[in-house]
Amino acid sequence: MSIHSAVLVFEAGCDPSLSLSWLRVLAPELVRLRVLVWASVRSGWWTQARWVQASTRLAEGAQSLQGVAVDICEDVDGDIVVELDEAALDESLDAVAADLLVWGPLTRDGG
Repeated sequence: MSIHSAVLVFEAGCDPSLSLSWLRVLAPELVRLRVLVWASVRSGWWTQARWVQASTRLAEGAQSLQGVAVDICEDVDGDIVVELDEAALDESLDAVAADLLVWGPLTRDGG
């Protein structure tokens, strides 16, 4: 079975390079990739200067998302989410009719 579409979920501030390497091996015929960058609430950004920290986490996620687009496939899009829940996953999986869901990296302590 060929994998033509996938969703990659990783945490803002983490480097998705290893996950992308595995994705290239598992899905060399990948056509569509949807990326969810999780700006984790568990990371604690909400406990200190809430809006400054939120802005920083979202900016990290946006930078990470831009880096993902290089050399993986032609059709890459994504979103930054604060709550990584079933609805967010379902929406992303449906958006690309995903054949594969890739997790990581996520920090060990959730932040």
